[in-house]
Amino acid sequence: VRKDCTRCRLILKKAMELEMAQHHEARVTIAPPFYNCMADIAYGFKGRPYLGARKQFPIYALVIVCVLTSASSILALEGLQTQNVIQALERHSIQYGVPNRIFVDNGTQLIALQNAEFTLRDLNMHVYDSMGLQVEVSSAKSHESRGRVEAKVKILRSMLQKLAINTETAVTALEWETCFGKIANQIDDLPMAKGKTSNV
Repeated sequence: VRKDCTRCRLILKKAMELEMAQHHEARVTIAPPFYNCMADIAYGFKGRPYLGARKQFPIYALVIVCVLTSASSILALEGLQTQNVIQALERHSIQYGVPNRIFVDNGTQLIALQNAEFTLRDLNMHVYDSMGLQVEVSSAKSHESRGRVEAKVKILRSMLQKLAINTETAVTALEWETCFGKIANQIDDLPMAKGKTSNV
């Protein structure tokens, strides 16, 4: 591509417009962190009601990723009912503010939970009435639009292995929340700008 060529500049401009057309406006709108975010649920954690209890139950992780900044927030869910998801969103909102819009994947567990007394319609009505939050569903297999949250779920699992945290060991929901918070902090622990070796 020649910078002085008008035709080359027009072709490059058209290519950039086509590339940007595939992205949702939320990805390029300047907004506070988590104003627009994606969410997914990670499975495979064991919980217990209190320390020393023998009874065990499944714990889930609600992974929330900011669309603009890629910041992550990971919260523990004690169940998959609508009220559990609402409580996790409220805990997230206390820290970061109420999101305007939350995107979920069509193939995600947030929709495919008919057997867990959870429907996206219920969640949308609850969060819109109580928090003013809109839930948007992407098309199925649309990894380019919701790939960030899926990548964070993979990073969560790999970080659990690196930190030698056994997901088969049952701990309380508060202990899982602490663990998820540490992992989210490590995921986001990136320098804002990479310095040179001379900038010691």
